[in-house]
Formats: sequence, structure tokens, C-alpha cells
Amino acid sequence: DQVDGQGTGELLLFELASPLWAPEITVDWMSYSEALRIEARFNSLTGLRSFYLSNPFAPYPAADPGGTLLGASIVSIATVGADNASVSLTGLPAGYALTEGDFFHVDFGANPVRRGLFQLSEPGVADITGTTPELAVFPHLWTGVTAGLAVSLAYPSAKCILVPGAITNATFSRSRAEGMTFSCVQRL
Repeated sequence: DQVDGQGTGELLLFELASPLWAPEITVDWMSYSEALRIEARFNSLTGLRSFYLSNPFAPYPAADPGGTLLGASIVSIATVGADNASVSLTGLPAGYALTEGDFFHVDFGANPVRRGLFQLSEPGVADITGTTPELAVFPHLWTGVTAGLAVSLAYPSAKCILVPGAITNATFSRSRAEGMTFSCVQRL
């Protein structure tokens, strides 16, 4: 985003590119062997290789924390709002509740397949046919995200790359490793 100030005090706001998720993760402590496994994984991801990252604290929508109500439902996009800032989902169990803050991902495009991670900005409940009203999402849906595409509410993830130089390896004590951090950024 860019902000330009005018002599009149007016601010001009510009979105130069679509927002991307860019989390920074800190692991407080872990066993020595766990730290070595994670460091080995980081080493294999050099050269801007992609990986999928999901939030371990929110594997399913908040109203269905274990995913039991969702079960084996095959969810897809019913409609995309005219402004690409809202979406209606279908294929949900009747009465299924989605809450503000729930995530979902959509794979779209070809060569390569792209993945969009989106967050609901308002709650909604599926009607008797399993379809929600149009719900606001962040960020806006990218070109190529259309009605009919499959949606994943279970373990929604973003395709990411590690930010070069943004990895801090763990420090090791006699009983455990601690202080490992890394940053990544979404890659479409």
C-alpha cells in the first residue's frame, strides 16, 4: 500500500498489489530432535521452494473446531460478488455456521496451480440447501477464483516461501531447544 499526502492535508491511498499473507512464526521451545527436524526442513526449502502453511490453532471453522459437523462435505463457491470482495459457499450441511475470522483456501488456475487463502470478514449460516449468503472476505478474490471451484475449510493453508535471511535457528540447552523463528510470505 502507498499513502501520499497532499498540501491540503488530504491523504491519497493506493493499493499497489493484492495483499499477501506474511506470517512470522516463533517456536518457544521443543525437543532437541524436533528442532533438528525443523532445521532440516528449512534447509530443504532454500532456493525459494514452496510449502503449505496452515494455522495449527484453527484447523476448522470456529463453530466446528473438530470438523465433525463438516464431515466429508464437498464445499464449493456458489457465487462471487460483483466487487470480488464477497463469496457464497455451497455444499455445506444445512445450518452450518461460519464465523468472522474463519479461513478457507481455493486452488485455481493451471501451470502452475495457484492457491488463494481467504478470511471471512462476517458470519453467515448455510440455508436448508447448504448455501450461505454472500459473505465479505479478505483479501479480495483474485482473478481466476470463480463459481464452481472447490473450497477447503479443513486445514486451510497458504502456499508460502521462506523469506531469505529471516530464519533464526534454535538455541540448545541441556534439555531443550528454544527461540526458533522464521518468516514466510504467500506465493501465488
